[in-house]
Amino acid sequence: MFQPTQILKVFRSTSPRAKLLRDEANKVIPKATPIKRGKSYVRTWKESDLPKIGELYGFLKPAKKKSVISVYTPKGGVLKTTISFNIARILALHNIKTLVIGLDVQASITQSLNVDNKEKIDEDTVVDSVIETLPKKTLYTSIIDQNSTLKDAILNTDLPSLDYIPEAGDLTFLEQRIRDEVERERFLNYQIEELKKDYDVIIFDNSPNWNFLIQNSLTAATDVISPISCEVNTYYALSQNLEIIKSFKDR
Repeated sequence: MFQPTQILKVFRSTSPRAKLLRDEANKVIPKATPIKRGKSYVRTWKESDLPKIGELYGFLKPAKKKSVISVYTPKGGVLKTTISFNIARILALHNIKTLVIGLDVQASITQSLNVDNKEKIDEDTVVDSVIETLPKKTLYTSIIDQNSTLKDAILNTDLPSLDYIPEAGDLTFLEQRIRDEVERERFLNYQIEELKKDYDVIIFDNSPNWNFLIQNSLTAATDVISPISCEVNTYYALSQNLEIIKSFKDR
């Protein structure tokens, strides 16, 4: 729950607290939930209310065009998933409709976005618990099932403006399926075309391994973010890595 001063701090807003309360009274932003503190009540907003507020009070402007962001670098441990997660949250907090598609079998971004994911303590039940939380629909199953679409695999988060398609081990089978396709580098781009109608931004969170999934992610991308670690050898390799990406995009 967020109080008025906390909301203004989240969005770096210089607007006075009184303006926030006026907008609430005029139904410009969602209605606050009063919470009792001692003998008085304080006004608070739920996290799910923040996107509507961020649209007016935030530091990001509404999206002017559809964007597909690919977060990729051929090195592990450089916070690709952390960057993908935070960019997605920041966009969604400003009510910019965002979809995250994870392309890493380790499923790190899926675990971060899964609001039902809880820490498992009992070792005797951990396997059953993990099986229960496995996604029923994935990127792969939605593509191969003629009675499904990618929309069937989309899951919601705690923010109404942020959704994701969960990762699973069957991404390996999807990679093999793409290998045999005509125009295989554009396979995922064709698949997500319908989703662009519902989302302002689609973010691909990639593994560090160069494969057909990565190639599809880069081909579909309007923007590529390539994080690096703070070390000399990585810096020297940066120009080469960027040249590889550019060369592939040109082809």
